[in-house]
Amino acid sequence: MSLEAQDAIVTGVSSRFGRPVTADLTAAGIVGVGPVLCVDTGRLCHNVRVNFERAVRMTHAALGHFLRARNGHLLNTSSPTIRGRHNLGCGVVMRRFTGLLLVTAVAGCSHRRPSVGWVTLIDGGNGLGNFDQIGDANWRSEGGAIVADRGRGGHLVSKGSYRDFELYAEFWADHTTNSGIFIRATDPRNLRADNAYEVQIFDQRPGPEYATGAIVNFAKLPAPRRYEAGGKWNTLEIHAKNNEVTVKLNGEVTVHLVNGKFASGPFALQFGQGPGNVQGGAIKWRRVEVRPL
Repeated sequence: MSLEAQDAIVTGVSSRFGRPVTADLTAAGIVGVGPVLCVDTGRLCHNVRVNFERAVRMTHAALGHFLRARNGHLLNTSSPTIRGRHNLGCGVVMRRFTGLLLVTAVAGCSHRRPSVGWVTLIDGGNGLGNFDQIGDANWRSEGGAIVADRGRGGHLVSKGSYRDFELYAEFWADHTTNSGIFIRATDPRNLRADNAYEVQIFDQRPGPEYATGAIVNFAKLPAPRRYEAGGKWNTLEIHAKNNEVTVKLNGEVTVHLVNGKFASGPFALQFGQGPGNVQGGAIKWRRVEVRPL
């Protein structure tokens, strides 16, 4: 679940029950339960039904315990107050929080489900073996993702070559990260923005027209540094068909390119240095999927 989604849920609870109640629910592990409902925030949820069942169990156990601790006795439909501020009986609270946690469970399952034709190359901390490592970046499995944060720069190059395809990635970047995805690479051992299409992840790039969301040297952003990825988990989607390439960051189209210079080739995940060869920030990939078209 994104930080924005969690904030929205907490805000919703606050507006209905008031800040003091929200604070108690957070302490009780009820509010903000979304990431727990997923098997792992870095992996796909198995399905919504499993999460909903867990939400119901947590509602009737944890919320009942919370209400008893809050009031000194078990509330029922004729025992109406929480600190005298809201006329909500236990049954009403249970129903509302069951509904709330159902929404939370669904929101927590924002990660993709497998569908026909998609091949998963990175799943949490698994998948390094699906790529050739070029350069000296310190790629490793750590904390449920494939991570690099040291070295003079390097790439994870796909073993397969792709012409027409869709690519989906979940990544975390620092504010100083220089990364991206090179597609249709013509020289995979010497990747540059002039021998592949470089989909950029670089919030602080000099020349901001080609910052995060752009295709370097080919498709400028509609406004400099309009999109930022630093300090959070993001989704990046690339659709390449014939001579058209469309890029989406967090579900929003950033650029659309019509260009036939590069027809096919592997794709590569980048860890790069910052301006002036200063060490760049970390990049973490927790899911990468590709589907040939």
